[in-house]
Amino acid sequence: MPQEFWQWFEKNIDTLNRFEPGMEAVLDSISKALASYNPNLAFEISQPNNGVREFVISAEGVLDEFQSVIDLYEAKPELEG
Repeated sequence: MPQEFWQWFEKNIDTLNRFEPGMEAVLDSISKALASYNPNLAFEISQPNNGVREFVISAEGVLDEFQSVIDLYEAKPELEG
């Protein structure tokens, strides 16, 4: 369920915002949380820009997975930063 991923995301937002290159544990935890929703999705996190990061979720061109990305996006909470 998308809500479960976003609940995890909100719970870990402070750790995600402190993410720096080389922090494999943070990337691994995001991968595990996203895989529990759908193991076929991928993500990217941008460097902060004025305190804001972009979090991108992708089906990596697999048409059968697009709906999972859409459902996850539509379930997203309003987050700062």
